[in-house]
Amino acid sequence: QEAQLQSSRTTALLNHFKIVFRENAGTPKTVRQALDDSVRNINRYYANDPNAKAELTLALGEFYQRVGDGNAALQLLSPNVKSDASLTQLPPRLQGEMLVRYAELQLEQKNFAEVEFGLAKSRLVFDRNPEVEPEGIWLMTKGLLLIAQGNIKAGLVLRERSTEQILQSRKISNEYKATALHNLAMSFYSNGDLDLAKANFEKASAVYQQENLQDHLRATNVMLARLQVRQGDLKPALATYRDAQNYYHGLGILSKQYAALMLYIARVEGRIGNPEQALKDAQLGYEMEQKLSGPESAGTLNALVTVAENATLVGKRVDKEIQRIDHLLKRAPKFADGGQSDVMALKALQLKMKSKWSQADELFAQAELLNADQSPIRQGMIWPVQLHRAEIAARLGDRERQKQALDRAMASVSIFQNEGGMGHLEVSLWRQCMTEHSATNAVAVLAKELGPEHHRVKALARCWD
Repeated sequence: QEAQLQSSRTTALLNHFKIVFRENAGTPKTVRQALDDSVRNINRYYANDPNAKAELTLALGEFYQRVGDGNAALQLLSPNVKSDASLTQLPPRLQGEMLVRYAELQLEQKNFAEVEFGLAKSRLVFDRNPEVEPEGIWLMTKGLLLIAQGNIKAGLVLRERSTEQILQSRKISNEYKATALHNLAMSFYSNGDLDLAKANFEKASAVYQQENLQDHLRATNVMLARLQVRQGDLKPALATYRDAQNYYHGLGILSKQYAALMLYIARVEGRIGNPEQALKDAQLGYEMEQKLSGPESAGTLNALVTVAENATLVGKRVDKEIQRIDHLLKRAPKFADGGQSDVMALKALQLKMKSKWSQADELFAQAELLNADQSPIRQGMIWPVQLHRAEIAARLGDRERQKQALDRAMASVSIFQNEGGMGHLEVSLWRQCMTEHSATNAVAVLAKELGPEHHRVKALARCWD
């Protein structure tokens, strides 16, 4: 049944693209241009065939998602879902699929009321026509909603149940089964259960590799690399990131995944002692985000923070960038507290670079406080701020505050990293610097890992001066 559905949808999609390209013969088209042309003309082509129009709407929406534009996919589906006249003329299978896909897209936008709308209406369709419900998919979306609303325990229970149903189903394609594994892994990742996340990402990656689904494969492998970064294993993660970068560059398609990847790369390059390269990568990610999301989006703000952080580390003034960031904070209401703590830490770093120790520590303290009630992932990322506070305490001669900051940093970094992790090593070496006799050795160890000119090495060398 699933194979027949995919075959009919693929045939309809290919026939549709033939029409689009025939009407635009001689005009070079990118994939995105072909998508946009297809959407503009879908009503004209299929005014008298609502089923074909619905199949194509779902297929084109999935294409938009794959190039990282969930907004375009949502705009495409919304008129069909919000109009009862359009929806009820479709067979139950298409009604249910449209409504669940709509709920999934609204969930990406955190529009929870609309997610509930899509789930409630699709539940009615499936209860009346149980034979058309794909096993586990409605339950998976409901679980995601609960997690997004903060009911993590109940949401994870539903996610695990739904994934088990999907994997056992004969109606559902291997691609969707792998996607269910990937999504379950994402839930574990967000909850800080990194071992479970890794196991499910690896299962998903194996299926994508087997099915030769290269775009999905790269996305899952990037998440495995992000796990390595959390655990302090930076160089293997960077190799995976660069592989994905080469793949996306070869596609020639600008996407949210590509833009986010460049920011991941920038952060790792900065941490391993390549701030100039990190700044170039961050700037590229920022330019992509501006084109994709507009100049005043949360994504653009996040990218600009990464640019400013790396510019600071190479000694550049970023006063204009900080002014722009302050402006964007007022214009991007969905920029979460975690992101606000990043901005606070950036401003503190600027003050620290100017040797304004007390003012810097006040802002670092605010950034640390903002992270206190965040997810385990955010809590496990706050240790660099706590290291900055330890360094400032050392510069001010306050050994007790330095020790307290280092204790908090060790607690934070130990959430995800064992003794082999780079962050764990950094915090441990700072602790060695609490006594002058071990400081020289600590500096030498870190210099071997990061290079003698790395800002962390220089700060470590100063911490007992």
